[in-house]
Amino acid sequence: KLQTIFHKYYKNLKTIFYTSLYHTFITPTIYMDVNGEYKGLDQEVQKADGFTNYTTFSLWDTYRALHPFFNVIQPQRNNDMVRSMIEHYKQSPLQMLPVWSHYANDNWCMSGYHSVSVVADAIVKGVYKGDAAKALEACVKTSEQRNYEGIGEYIDLGFIPAEKNSTSVSNVVEYAYDDWCIAQIAGKLGKIEIRDKYLKRSENWQNVFNTTTGFMQPRLADGTFKTEFDALS
Repeated sequence: KLQTIFHKYYKNLKTIFYTSLYHTFITPTIYMDVNGEYKGLDQEVQKADGFTNYTTFSLWDTYRALHPFFNVIQPQRNNDMVRSMIEHYKQSPLQMLPVWSHYANDNWCMSGYHSVSVVADAIVKGVYKGDAAKALEACVKTSEQRNYEGIGEYIDLGFIPAEKNSTSVSNVVEYAYDDWCIAQIAGKLGKIEIRDKYLKRSENWQNVFNTTTGFMQPRLADGTFKTEFDALS
């Protein structure tokens, strides 16, 4: 009887595991016709030359685990995804890598600029086969878009005032991690000045850590921590 229960349990685990594995491959999705053509971010007809073009990059959801997993199990596919991100950057009137790429649009509904994390992981692990120096340039340009979600204040002050942005703390923490990722690309390519600059920027997370409460907390423009703070809410 115990053996029967074990086999049933094991079979269920296998079903759950392989169903989950299948789900990991549903998105990002291929976005091009059979001849490689697709509508670009610039609303013009573009053509994927030598790679498969992808979209549906909900990057805040996927940068931590999904793309690093692809680097291990589907490196060629992830290389194509990074290529797709670089093409997005080239077509962007803002010169930004995708934040939430959705066909010929960007939904802009994620904190951080996490394409940078995906690009860095692929470059450092030797998965990306494109021009790494150009990819680094795209990452730096994205991180310097001062008008996007408090990046200007993040650069100037080291934090984003809560009066300016309702997700100021999240954005600071996300940007700091992405800046650390940029530093890893720069270090890999021997760009020491860029590496040091972004390592320094990556320390900005400390500016929203309140050592008194032990929590990340919003700061006001005058530098003080916002007093109305309830960690449980």
